[in-house]
Amino acid sequence: MDDADLSRALRPGAPADELLRQALLRGRLTDYADTGDLAAEGQADFIARTYRRRAHHLAGRELLLVDLDAFDEDLRLLVETSTDVRVVVRIEPGQGESTVYTALGSGSPWQVGACLIHRLPD
Repeated sequence: MDDADLSRALRPGAPADELLRQALLRGRLTDYADTGDLAAEGQADFIARTYRRRAHHLAGRELLLVDLDAFDEDLRLLVETSTDVRVVVRIEPGQGESTVYTALGSGSPWQVGACLIHRLPD
């Protein structure tokens, strides 16, 4: 997924999505990953559980840059409304640390349902 498609998939009014939108506009995002659609039985639930644990771990290390409760709720809604999930990652380099943007979404056209943002010390 290119940056233009990712930008179009962001949710209006979602604070985490707005942080990703600003990063896309800065044009400094380098490394990226894209799983494509993961449509296997139970895959959406597995992805949500994995990223929920990751977010809680990052919060405990004070690296999380989004509201944990809002992210948990977004994941819950994503699982309730989706059978397939796609994970798109972008990294913005910085001095001494990078910022990692992970967008989880579904649908056609693809729409972000949850966005995890955290610091990654170098």
